[in-house]
Amino acid sequence: MVLTLSAVVAAWLLAGIFALAVRHKLRSGIRFQATLAAYRLVPPKLIKTAALLIIAAEAAAVLLLLGLQPAGAVLAGLLLSGYAAAICLNLMRGRDFIDCGCGDSPTAISPLLLLRNGVLLFLCTWPLWSAAGLASLSGSALAVAGGLALGWLIMYESAEQLLANRGVHRRLWQSGLEGA
Repeated sequence: MVLTLSAVVAAWLLAGIFALAVRHKLRSGIRFQATLAAYRLVPPKLIKTAALLIIAAEAAAVLLLLGLQPAGAVLAGLLLSGYAAAICLNLMRGRDFIDCGCGDSPTAISPLLLLRNGVLLFLCTWPLWSAAGLASLSGSALAVAGGLALGWLIMYESAEQLLANRGVHRRLWQSGLEGA
C-alpha cells in the first residue's frame, strides 16, 4: 500500500510540475521560443514547431500522469532526459548563460538543474513500479496522495525559486565586482 500510495504521489507531483511548465510556456510563448533557439539544437525555421511539440508532449504527460497511466511516467522520463541532454551539451559548450526555459523566473542552466532532472527522472520510475496496484487504492488514500503531492509541489516550486534567485544574485555580484 505504501509503495502504491507513494507512486500516486510521484505521478501527481510530476503532473503538477509539468502542468506549471506548460502554463509558463503558453503564457510566455515568444520567450520560450527564444530560449529554445538559444540552445542551438533546433534549426531556426523549426523553432516554433519544436516549441509546439514540446508543449503538446508536456500536456500529454500531465493528462496521462493525472490518470495514473504508466505511459505518462515514460513520456515524462523521455522529456526530462531530453532536457538534461540539452542542458549538458550546452554546459559542455560553455554556454551556461541560457535560461532553462522551465519556469516563470529565468534560471540559468547549471549542474544543479542536471541534478534536479536526475531526481525527477528517478520519480518517473516510481509510478511504473506499482502500476498494477493503483486500482486498489481507496478514495481516502487518493485524497491523501493528492495532499502530499500538493505539499511536495509547493516545496519544489520553492526550490525552483531559490535556483532562480541564485542566478540573479550571481549576476548582481559579478556586475558589482566589474564596477569596483
